[in-house]
Amino acid sequence: MTQPRFELTFLAPRFWGHWLVMLMIAICIILPRRLVLKVGGALGDMFYRSNEKRRKIAEVNVQMCFPDLSVDQRQRMVRQHYRLYGRALIDYGVLWWGSTARIDSL
Repeated sequence: MTQPRFELTFLAPRFWGHWLVMLMIAICIILPRRLVLKVGGALGDMFYRSNEKRRKIAEVNVQMCFPDLSVDQRQRMVRQHYRLYGRALIDYGVLWWGSTARIDSL
């Protein structure tokens, strides 16, 4: 299998958001766990606010699975899902690039 090559087109403005997330993940490797959880939650909140189509899909899915919950409870569940999703993305970065000692401390 050949090694993937870096292309200069990856520096184009359309990829800047990706680079920003990668930088945030890299910085989180050295931050204390409590702060990493807050950053991950904030990232999840950003995803929640920025992608209305996916948010609506999640809301419909939760409504179909939990029809007896109130609208407020379902909204909290969807919001919590996005926060945990953001935390998971940050944790993947720690797993990919973190030291063995850092991973063992989790």
